[in-house]
Amino acid sequence: MKRSKIYNLIFIILISLSLAGCINQYSTSGANKDSSNNIKTNEEKIENITEIEVIGMGDMIFHQPIVKNYRNDAGYDFTPIFSNISEDIKSADLAIANFEGSINSNGALSGFPLFNFPKESVASLKDVGFDALSTANNHCIDTGVDGINETINVMKENGINYFGTNNRNGFNGKILNVEGIKVGLISFTDPLNGMDSLISGRSIWLTHLNTTSWTMLRG
Repeated sequence: MKRSKIYNLIFIILISLSLAGCINQYSTSGANKDSSNNIKTNEEKIENITEIEVIGMGDMIFHQPIVKNYRNDAGYDFTPIFSNISEDIKSADLAIANFEGSINSNGALSGFPLFNFPKESVASLKDVGFDALSTANNHCIDTGVDGINETINVMKENGINYFGTNNRNGFNGKILNVEGIKVGLISFTDPLNGMDSLISGRSIWLTHLNTTSWTMLRG
């Protein structure tokens, strides 16, 4: 091979290596720049995260001994039951519980196995700080369809959110805006203590789970 061709080949190789180095440097610089931007974006996202405190409690069941013990001249007041934890409930951004029973003023107050609570039970739960109550459970129809309707109406009157049962055609859940965060609440029940037939052919909606499928029942 002639010397001039060798020089030309060496020159081409050197140029190629130089260009490869530039491309690698450019790519590395670009990657670092993108990585820096990603880190900044992630930091901004972290700074914009909103946190909320949610308190969830179980069954609110007003057995007859409790109802009798908290009767007063004006009716009933169950707020003293929660005196040790009321501040914790109120301090939460969202406090929820399960209303394990029903309200039907056309019948006598009763305990297990068919619960009929005083209206003041809802007012007391509102006063101690609860924001929403689940109404779909095995005792929700203890006092019949009228009990479901009145329970819902009493909750509306007291300005407390409810989810699980409904006395109109529509969504049985509840979507709340809590400190800018949308929170969806739904509840379901499997058994109805053998009283399923009471909602057959009636204008009541209940999110109900039977043994074969999820079913929305209505009249």
